[in-house]
Amino acid sequence: MKILKKYSLLLVCLLAMNLVGCTTMIQLMIDITNITSSERYVDDEPVAAWNAPSWPHLEGAVRLVYAEPIFDNYDYFNEEWTGYKDNFTGWFKDKLKDGVRDASVSVRIEQVNDNLFEIKLRDSKLDGPKLRYPVLKSNVVTFSERVVICVAPIVAYTRNHEVGERKTSLYASYSIVDRSSNKLLAYGKVRSFGFDALRGFNMAQMMFEEIIKGTPLVKEKL
Repeated sequence: MKILKKYSLLLVCLLAMNLVGCTTMIQLMIDITNITSSERYVDDEPVAAWNAPSWPHLEGAVRLVYAEPIFDNYDYFNEEWTGYKDNFTGWFKDKLKDGVRDASVSVRIEQVNDNLFEIKLRDSKLDGPKLRYPVLKSNVVTFSERVVICVAPIVAYTRNHEVGERKTSLYASYSIVDRSSNKLLAYGKVRSFGFDALRGFNMAQMMFEEIIKGTPLVKEKL
C-alpha cells in the first residue's frame, strides 16, 4: 500500500508538469519525497566532480548562472535569518555574492529561469563520473563572458539529528563550460552544510568553494 501511494503521488506530480513551471515541479517533488521518505530529499546520484586537465587562460570575468534555490523548511529559515523572512532566494544570492569574492577572477552571478537550462548525462565512454549536469540552452545564451558556470537544481533541506539539533544540507549539480569552444571544463554534484546565523554558516559560499575546487578559479594563497 505504501508503494502504491508513493507512485500514485509521483504520477500526479508528473501530470502536473504541463500545468506548472520547472521550479514549482521541483518543489512538488520535494514535498512528495518528504511524504514518502523520512531519510532525504535528494536522488541517488553520488556527490562527485570532474575537472578537465587543461583550461583556457582566464581573462576578464566569469559568469555564474543558477536556478532558483529550493528550501524545505521556512519556519526554520525565519528563525535563523529574521532579516530575510520568507526570502530564501534573496538570502542565497547575498551569501553567494560573499563567496565569489574569493575567486581568482571576477564572477558575475545571476539567477535565471529554470527553462533556460537543459540537463545532460555524461557519456559512459568518457572519463569522469556518470552524472547529470546542467548547461545553458544554446539559443538563449547572450552573455559576453567566455566561461560560464551553470548550477541547477539547488535543493536545501533540514533534518533533526538529536533533540534540539537541526542540520541543513544543500545539494547542487553544476557545469563549467568554455563557450568559445563549447568545451566542458568541469561538472559534478556538490554538497554543502550550514545554516546557523549565530555562527555565520554559509552553505551558499561553501557550495561555490566546492564547485571551483581544483580549478584555476581558486585564488592562490600568498
